[in-house]
Amino acid sequence: MMCFAISPRYYSPNNKDEYVIYDEGDEVLEIIFVLKGEVGVGFKLANSLVDKRFELTSIVGPSNYFADYYVLANVKSEFVYIASSEVHALGLSKRALTNKIFPFFRKSFYEEFAARAKARYV
Repeated sequence: MMCFAISPRYYSPNNKDEYVIYDEGDEVLEIIFVLKGEVGVGFKLANSLVDKRFELTSIVGPSNYFADYYVLANVKSEFVYIASSEVHALGLSKRALTNKIFPFFRKSFYEEFAARAKARYV
């Protein structure tokens, strides 16, 4: 079920439209799982003459993920996420989590919990 909710993503530092993954204040709609490449995490420099100038504070590399807090807490991005190199990733959408995955696990969790509780007191 979850494989239908994951979509491939590609970000390139060479393309101006593709290198900013999430900007400060953006609504975050996907959790991103990095397969290849690096994503820089930081913030915009406020008093810069260049519009797209960033201060990166950390790097997210392969086999890591980000934006889970923003998706699960339903808040906007606090940082800028940019492609430091060519990034091949998978995106898990907020819609798939809330409509397909969470209801399934909630139901199975409660069914298992109820069965264990019933077995304990019978």
